[in-house]
Amino acid sequence: MYRKLSFTLPVVAVVGSLFLGATRYANADIINVPGDQPTIQAGIDAALNGDEVVIADGTYTGAGNINLNFNGKLITVRSASGDPTLCIIDGALANGGFTFNSGETNAAVVDGLTITACQFGPPSVGAAFLIQSSSPTINNCILSNNFTGMDGGAIYCDDASPTITNCAFIGNFAIGSGGAIYNSNTSTPQISDCTFEDNTAIGDGGAIYNNTSSPGINNCTFTNNNADDGGAIYNHDSTYAISNCTFTNNDADNGGAIYNVTSNGINCDAIIANCTFTGNSADFDGGGIFNAALCPTVTNCTFNENTAQTRGGAIFVQTGLATITGCVFTGNIALTDVGGGVAIIAPNDHTIEGCLFESNSAALAGGGIDYSPVEAKGTNSLTVCNTNFAGNFTSPEFLGVGGAISNTKGALDLENCTLDSNTATSAGGGIYNAGGSLTLTLCVLGGNFAADNGGGIA
Repeated sequence: MYRKLSFTLPVVAVVGSLFLGATRYANADIINVPGDQPTIQAGIDAALNGDEVVIADGTYTGAGNINLNFNGKLITVRSASGDPTLCIIDGALANGGFTFNSGETNAAVVDGLTITACQFGPPSVGAAFLIQSSSPTINNCILSNNFTGMDGGAIYCDDASPTITNCAFIGNFAIGSGGAIYNSNTSTPQISDCTFEDNTAIGDGGAIYNNTSSPGINNCTFTNNNADDGGAIYNHDSTYAISNCTFTNNDADNGGAIYNVTSNGINCDAIIANCTFTGNSADFDGGGIFNAALCPTVTNCTFNENTAQTRGGAIFVQTGLATITGCVFTGNIALTDVGGGVAIIAPNDHTIEGCLFESNSAALAGGGIDYSPVEAKGTNSLTVCNTNFAGNFTSPEFLGVGGAISNTKGALDLENCTLDSNTATSAGGGIYNAGGSLTLTLCVLGGNFAADNGGGIA
């Protein structure tokens, strides 16, 4: 995992890039640890704004090298080599890493370190980094095997806006939520080019938990993270942008990769774009994504071989609104229920546009899409346009309906769609419509098969 990070950049280049837009100071000094000062905290205490505390390679633990605090100073603390695998702060499962709680800006920098085995408390949050009303920069670091009895196994943000780049989060653990990172109280972290692997929360959000926050998460990978809900990311009352990320083999009860929920009415301001979801799994609903009123626009994403035990192999929409555009769904499975690709039970007006559903399967209904709004009142429509369905099916082990699409009690409108070679083990090889309305405009159905009736439509 470490080899995925760029540890060979010249130190000057890395530090220079971090200070774009930040304050520069003339006559900055370099304080070497242990050459000039015996401990990391002694180096910080001796530094003035703009100075660098440069740590020689080695493992640092004990008094002065753990429970570190910048105390408001805008300085850089970095490894001499720039290689975090060679410069390690070890909390010995009894101490914390860094605290930023004095309004530090992005000119307060931690770069090129491993922070491991930290256990911070009380408060038992943010074992490696506790960030309160501050905005430090954390770059090129490895945060591994840190533990908290509450939230944020590695990092806890409270009204904070850190910049976190090119970091690896490995094997961090929270008894509460946010196995690696917990963002709260209008935090706005920017997280990019990071890897999250094997992080766990007993609560929610195996890698990241966002609570009333607005993070930007870009070009990150999430692998083998685990939680109650939201195996990789749990979003609560948060507006966020997740882009160019990869989610692989994450697992949860609901929302194998991402779980979205809000208690403040329907919120559709978030976005998930240009992401890939592969092999994620849910013990119940939403192998890839679970939406409950917090309803991001999902655009230009790929969902491949995600699995839900019950509904929505790739995406499950419980409440709120589904807006899905330009996505590819292949080989996703709803093992015992409905919606191999997408399952929607929310009463609302939903849109799926410009997508491909291929070789998805469900046990009972809707190999590609199952639309079953739970309330037959108000507006309950699903518009699917410019979308192709090929080779979707219901499981041979069940008498399933709607090889490509199943609609129960909703208003289903298909425009410029192609349904080819889809299969149902009971009725409606292409489309199964029960108790709802069905409108087709400029659609092509061919080669669909049903074992009982309605090879094309039932």
